[in-house]
Amino acid sequence: MPLGKAIIASAINAALEDPRFDPVKKEEINDILIEITVLTIPELIKQNLGTYPEDSNWQGWSYSCGLQVSRAAPSSVAVEHGFDSLEFLCQTCMKACLMPDAWLTGAKVYSFQGQIFEEMEPGGEIREKVLT
Repeated sequence: MPLGKAIIASAINAALEDPRFDPVKKEEINDILIEITVLTIPELIKQNLGTYPEDSNWQGWSYSCGLQVSRAAPSSVAVEHGFDSLEFLCQTCMKACLMPDAWLTGAKVYSFQGQIFEEMEPGGEIREKVLT
């Protein structure tokens, strides 16, 4: 799907179909700040990361935008939550409805990058957001 159409479809889905939130009401539209993240294709870090972060399998691994963990249906978490690398990985596993240590037992772990665009005010100027 072309990026423009994917953004529109994703925005409609986020506003109306996300089970974590009540659907957006028409009267709320002018009060919503919109943020869009365009993601790269996830890259496999390792089939199995081994043991805990002290293990040599973790040497040189760092995240820059997000992680995706999957056994069947993948789930992702972005870095902006401020987790350390172990908590970040465990939270990603739990979001995928897996045990926090699923990465120890065969779950695939992927990393991805993202370019984030955000409104400065509802319906206002758009800028690229830089994560620190």
